[in-house]
Amino acid sequence: MNYTGINMEDVKKRNRETILGIIARDGSVSRKQISEITGLTPASVTLLCNEMIEQKMLIETGTISVNKGAGRKQVLLELNASYCSILAVNIESENTYIVLTDLKSTLLDEKVVPTQRKDPPAKFLRSVAEECQQILKAHAKEAKRLAGISVCVPGVVNKKEGISVRAFGVWKEPVEVCEILHEMLDVPVIIENNVNALAFAQLFYEGSNTKKNFLLIKWGPGVGSAIVIGQQVYEGKSEKTAEMGHIIIDGDGRPCTCGKKGCLETYVSYQALTKIVPFEMDRFEEAYTKADAKQKKAIDEALQIFARSIVNVMTLLAPDQVILCGKMFHSETVRRQLIRFCQDYDPACSEEKMIFTEFDHREEYIGPIACYIQNKLFQ
Repeated sequence: MNYTGINMEDVKKRNRETILGIIARDGSVSRKQISEITGLTPASVTLLCNEMIEQKMLIETGTISVNKGAGRKQVLLELNASYCSILAVNIESENTYIVLTDLKSTLLDEKVVPTQRKDPPAKFLRSVAEECQQILKAHAKEAKRLAGISVCVPGVVNKKEGISVRAFGVWKEPVEVCEILHEMLDVPVIIENNVNALAFAQLFYEGSNTKKNFLLIKWGPGVGSAIVIGQQVYEGKSEKTAEMGHIIIDGDGRPCTCGKKGCLETYVSYQALTKIVPFEMDRFEEAYTKADAKQKKAIDEALQIFARSIVNVMTLLAPDQVILCGKMFHSETVRRQLIRFCQDYDPACSEEKMIFTEFDHREEYIGPIACYIQNKLFQ
């Protein structure tokens, strides 16, 4: 094995990302506070922050006293919201979310359109580009400082080539997503798996509050997952991600969109559960609590299948934490029932270990925004 040494540019990039993430999360922070949170030396923090101030990415906004009474004051830093704007496009099997934000991830405009899965992918993406153009037309200032577009899709992506290789539940064939959108909008476009993007957001915005090793599970139209080891998102060489929704529960089970049979997703996805009792995705709790005895039993059986799968994955990966994301997890009643089922199999699955995301209703766009900041603004 050849030892290549430490790439100091990569270290510097990660440190800048860490600092920016802390400021993005906390709103305003002093250099001293950043040093205490990160463990970086005050000199390193000062150097990196001063560089970002010169680039107009950060601004100094005020001071706080270190101690009551007399004493040296600390200068507070904030993100410069007007540094740039970013368009996030999150393509899910049911809906596509198009969001315009500033550098602070403040929602400036949002459009939700049905994902036209029956249309040729290029036709649908052109309609998405037209929606982006309408949003930018309504926000002239933000349009002038648009940094680029960040696209998230389910399934396998080739980030280098800008291709959705296989978007489970959306497209079966490879789609040149970035090229199509770039041709119409003439700005940089990047692509990422939608669940990995949430893991990147967790590390970027909540990194100092998050365990180093965690499993992130997104539950909505399907079941997605991401594995984080040593605060790095695990990505296979074949561009595949950790698709927990496609572990096989029953070898002779229901056909899945991935081409296999009996996947977890075919039992616990939104589409599967609405066959038991019809409901809107963000009203799962109401459907669950009002279900009759037969319906509730069927939902509980699905939740038990989900719980067994979660416990099996936790047994294999031994994560320090499990982070639950997605519209189906918005219901506290359902979350607690699922965790109780997990505890039936493994008492260590406590509510302290299995936590609900801090992003809550920002899930539709926070992942793409974090990916763009990390992958483009620091290049």
